[in-house]
Amino acid sequence: MNQFLLIIIIGSLIVILFDTLASFASRKHQLNYSKFSIVSFTIYTLIGFFAVKHISLAQAVAATGIVGFVDSTIGWYISWIIGPGRPQIEMNLKNKLIAIAFVTILASISGFAGSLVRLLIDSYL
Repeated sequence: MNQFLLIIIIGSLIVILFDTLASFASRKHQLNYSKFSIVSFTIYTLIGFFAVKHISLAQAVAATGIVGFVDSTIGWYISWIIGPGRPQIEMNLKNKLIAIAFVTILASISGFAGSLVRLLIDSYL
């Protein structure tokens, strides 16, 4: 299996598992689900950090963006089903698409940052 696809699969499984666990924890302990988003962005950054060791910078950023897309679609759906992922306001299709695009772009930026840190560390070692 090619490295790019493997990184996407592993990253997607990680964010889906995290969304599921965070949703149950949020519901059980009455925690604000949105506060878990910092962990999601940490995951994106770490994906970029580790991915760029095995694939190009552009591929690492793309892979992280795809993982962000999976998180903002499948992950959001899972949290919606469990309960805490439901927005307080009714969201129309346009707003949902904007939210998905926003998370995908921020995931790519986080992956880019993580990749750059890795490249800088590797260039000094």
